Amino acid sequence: MSATVLDIDAVRARFSALDRRLAFFDGPGGTQCPDEVIDAIADYLRADNANIGAPYETSRRTDALVAKAHERAASFLGCDPGEVAFGPSMTAMNFLLTRALARELEAGDEVLLTRLDHDANVAPWLALAEDVGIVVRYADVNDDLSLDLDDLAAQVGVRVITTTGRPAARCARR
Repeated sequence: MSATVLDIDAVRARFSALDRRLAFFDGPGGTQCPDEVIDAIADYLRADNANIGAPYETSRRTDALVAKAHERAASFLGCDPGEVAFGPSMTAMNFLLTRALARELEAGDEVLLTRLDHDANVAPWLALAEDVGIVVRYADVNDDLSLDLDDLAAQVGVRVITTTGRPAARCARR
């Protein structure tokens, strides 16, 4: 068996933001980026910043960069590049998703989340519950923080939103 040793000092050295007493990780204060990411963004903004889909050089370079980002993300995630979406934040993207799904929802339809869900997946549904009248429910977790599959199964009802974005009962009628 081989073990990989993580060099904490080498990792910390890649993050200028860790040179202070307080750093935020995946929270409302933002997620820290390695310096090479910050440098790549700055380089892009200096040399290639352009709208996509235009016939001029900086736009073509932006198109190529976006395509490469989709390819790399897809390789990492094990999916097709067309299945990758980028946005300003997961919370913002989920707000857009829930608003799009709202056109298909009715008061009383249910969304089942888990107690493990990040606020980026909770807050948009709670806002939709307030605006549209859907019901947000939660599947519990076990003491070891694994998902309680029995509770999950018990919570799935006929008005729970399916992966198609439609409640199960209405899916059966279509």
